[in-house]
Amino acid sequence: MKTKIIITDRNRDGAKIWLEHLYDNTYKLNTNKSFVLEYMRVIFDNVPDDSPTYDFNWNGKKANCNAIDPSGGPFISVGETFDGYKITRIYNKENDGLVIDTEIAP
Repeated sequence: MKTKIIITDRNRDGAKIWLEHLYDNTYKLNTNKSFVLEYMRVIFDNVPDDSPTYDFNWNGKKANCNAIDPSGGPFISVGETFDGYKITRIYNKENDGLVIDTEIAP
């Protein structure tokens, strides 16, 4: 298990973006320029209110995240591979914020 997965050393806004290992296969999204996450786009699908599984509670609506797009890039989607690890889930975890689950890419 890597302690750090590099997404990019320098995006269009000059930011470095990486995943920092939290536990098991779960990583926290990090950057050296906080504004790239503050202005990040989140691409999601709404799920029924009674759904037991969901990634976000967005303005009172449950949703599953398909991708995120930090300011300046890169676009990060479920199923994409970075540094030998495949993104399997992007979600909000209480106390940890935005986290990403991974698996070793085949």
